Amino acid sequence: MPEANVTVTFGGVLLAQEDILYVGVTPGAAGLYQLAIRIPVNAQAGNNTVVLTLYGKSTPLGPLLPVERP
Repeated sequence: MPEANVTVTFGGVLLAQEDILYVGVTPGAAGLYQLAIRIPVNAQAGNNTVVLTLYGKSTPLGPLLPVERP
């Protein structure tokens, strides 16, 4: 989806394009997008916000992805 200019921030850090593995419409759910990302090695422990921006519009704050460190 190059024309969408997709970006993802994880814990406030912009992910590299190679860490955005998939962004697309969820089958059977019009207007609902799914994404697959590679979690950065240096991600902070705890709850990290995930923000998807495409076509100049960003998802609202709220989705959290927990990261645990040994």
